[in-house]
Amino acid sequence: MPVIAVANEKGGVGKTTTCINLAAALASARIKVLLIDMDPQAHASDGLGIPENDRSFTVAELMMEQCDLAEAVRPTSQHDLSIVPAGPKLVGFELSPPAGRESRYLLKRVVEGCRRNYKIIVLDAPPSLSLLTLNCLIAADSLIIPVQAEYLALAGLVRMARLVETVRADYNPELRVLGVLITMFDRRTRLAHEVESEIRDNFQGPVFRTLIPRSVRVAEAPSFGMPVSQYAKGSPAAIAYQQLAQEVARAIREERSETE
Repeated sequence: MPVIAVANEKGGVGKTTTCINLAAALASARIKVLLIDMDPQAHASDGLGIPENDRSFTVAELMMEQCDLAEAVRPTSQHDLSIVPAGPKLVGFELSPPAGRESRYLLKRVVEGCRRNYKIIVLDAPPSLSLLTLNCLIAADSLIIPVQAEYLALAGLVRMARLVETVRADYNPELRVLGVLITMFDRRTRLAHEVESEIRDNFQGPVFRTLIPRSVRVAEAPSFGMPVSQYAKGSPAAIAYQQLAQEVARAIREERSETE
C-alpha cells in the first residue's frame, strides 16, 4: 500500500489542488484512498467540504494519540475517498513541537496504523521546509513535486531534490521521487513551453507526461467542497487529473515490480 507525499517548499504551485484531485481521481477507479491534511491552513479539508465544526479530532490529535483513526477520519462526496482533516492544533505543533527526535516520526506511526484499511494514502504537506513537511517525507514511500510553469521552477526543484537526499540519508532511505508535476500550464504562452522543456531537459528525475492546465474550474471547485471531477466533469482539468492518476498507478506498479 503506497503512501504518496505531495510537497514543495514554494506555495502557490497547486500542491493542495493536486492532492484533492489526484486522490479523487484514484478513488473514482474504486481504490480506497485516504488523504491526510498536514497543512495548518487546512485547504484540503476545506476543499473537500469538511466543515470546521466537524473537525473535533484532526491529524494533530491523531499524532498525539488523543484519538483513534475512526474518530479522525471523515468521508467526502467522492466515493472511496476519506480525509483526516487538519486543525488549529497543527500550528501549535510547529510552534512548540514535542521534544526529541521522535517528533519527526509521529505521522509515520499514524500511517502505519492506516495501511491495512486503505489502498493508497496521500499526504498534503505544508508549503515550507518544516517539521510537518519532514514528518510527511519520513512517512511516505513516494513523493510528487508539483511545480508551476514559470521561471524559477527549476531552482525550487533543486532545493527539493537536496531535501529528498537529506531525508534518504538520515531518516527514510526508501523515499523515491515518483515524479515532478507541471501545473497551471497555459499552452498559449511561449513561457510555459520553455519552462516545460527546461524542466524535462535538466531535472535529474522523472517528470510526469501529464500537464495540469490553468483552469478557472479548478479554482472554483474548492469553494463548493468538491474535486473538479465532480464540479466540472469532462473539463480539461478533470481529464488531466484522470490522466495523472493513470500515470501514478502505472508508476506504482513499476516500482513494485522493481522491488519484487
